[in-house]
Amino acid sequence: MTKWILVPLCVTFGLGCASERKSPDLPFQLPQEFPYVQRISLPRREAQEEVLSRWWESFGDPQLVRLIEEALKANPSVKEALARIEEAKALKVQGAAEILPQVGIGASVQRREGNQAKGATAYSSSVESSLQLDLFGKAKKGLEALQEGILKEEENLNYVLSELASEVAITYVELCASQKKLLLLKERLQRCETQYRDLVFSRYRAGLTDHSDLEQAQREMALLRYEILQKEREIETRRASLCALLGRPPGSLEALEIPDEVPLPPLEVVMASPAEVIERRPDIRMAKREVLARVAYLEEAKRNRFPILKLLGSLALEALTLGDLIHYPSVTLRIGPSLDLDLFTGWGKAGQIRQQEAKLKQALAQYERAVLEALGEVQQILCSIQTHWGMIQETEKALEAAREILKLEEARYLSGLSDYEGVIQQRKSLYETQISLADLKAQLALDFVDLYKALGGGCQEEDRDGRKEVP
Repeated sequence: MTKWILVPLCVTFGLGCASERKSPDLPFQLPQEFPYVQRISLPRREAQEEVLSRWWESFGDPQLVRLIEEALKANPSVKEALARIEEAKALKVQGAAEILPQVGIGASVQRREGNQAKGATAYSSSVESSLQLDLFGKAKKGLEALQEGILKEEENLNYVLSELASEVAITYVELCASQKKLLLLKERLQRCETQYRDLVFSRYRAGLTDHSDLEQAQREMALLRYEILQKEREIETRRASLCALLGRPPGSLEALEIPDEVPLPPLEVVMASPAEVIERRPDIRMAKREVLARVAYLEEAKRNRFPILKLLGSLALEALTLGDLIHYPSVTLRIGPSLDLDLFTGWGKAGQIRQQEAKLKQALAQYERAVLEALGEVQQILCSIQTHWGMIQETEKALEAAREILKLEEARYLSGLSDYEGVIQQRKSLYETQISLADLKAQLALDFVDLYKALGGGCQEEDRDGRKEVP
């Protein structure tokens, strides 16, 4: 039995040059450091990769670490980002098909009839192959653009992870701050109830005060109970938000033990130069990948004006019977080049080039805006840290003064020199100062979260080469 086998040997030539993977030029000069750095009174240290990549561990709260790591694995946004990477890789596989051999097979049976000749049946089978030679680098540039699309989606995953870690930390810090305020409210209510029972009511029974002091004390306790209910509702709302970030249904964190103090990292400002910030931040790296992709698409559009050269080959077997088709077929072998060139397309290809040039300008503008916003964000966070740290120091002094004033006012009430309204006002002032201090500490913790994120924290070093795996 005679067997005919056609095995195309394919070699593809690419003459285009790969675009350099450097950052796009900026129309302004980057400063060596952030201007506000010298005004920071807190200790400073250089940003280290091991600190930034898992910055949440610096807060010294194992529960926060566990919650963030769970969110990085289970949040739907992470799953969506991973699926987008798979889609981008599939698009590259489709694009690579243009420079790979195309092989097809076919078979047919035909009945031929004529006016004078007797009808006959013809059997045929064929194998056809083609290979597009990328002589001018068009396909190569298209693959470069698709590869940049993959890297952009991987940077998007890094961005999602960074945002998610900061959102979990922010929600957790706010939850701890609400818990601290709830405890302060309960302590204040307990103290009011004790004073009402042991002091106000006893003085009223002894005839040392009138009924107005009782009404004032009862009104104060009623308002405190109302505030406690509001704060408990606020805690449940934040707990539900935390469930959503962890990819859990509402109510699944009822057993979560909330600390009564806001976790704080070491009071050291982690700093990096503007150039390092640009290198680390995933949103800026996404914008950079978009610019490189647009450069590749522009080069692809320019090369689309050149002719398309293909190598074509086909093998056809024909016979009048099926047996002859297997053993004694009529063989036709064709092989040769094919050249296609569009002579006039109504300036359509020139329009495609102008379109890609416009998209490249948009990508460059978006990159420039991302850099400016990132640098401004770091500057604002540094200012906020310094401001809140100074306010904490002053509020701690005011808190000590409020405690002393309350003691004096209680002594004046016991000696009959003032009414109970003065005690209520001073106790309210003390409570408001305690709340202000708790808020400022929470805000300082949030400032550190924002700083770590603004410096590009939350991404592993190997993530930036497009080999990201969710921790």
